[in-house]
Amino acid sequence: MNNSLDLTFQKASLDHLEHILQWLEEPHVREFWDNSLEHKEDIVVFMKGRKATSPYWDGIFDYWVGC
Repeated sequence: MNNSLDLTFQKASLDHLEHILQWLEEPHVREFWDNSLEHKEDIVVFMKGRKATSPYWDGIFDYWVGC
């Protein structure tokens, strides 16, 4: 039996936006994850190529989607 788990990661893009925003609304996520408007805006800024530093934590975060 093969117990390996294949995980892939890709930079979050606008194609992922709806799914990510839905995930952020889940009760088990809201309990532990920043669900603020500022965080959501930073995610969108990142997805659009972050042309300027974000005011959210000085734009230090990159966002990835794991599958």
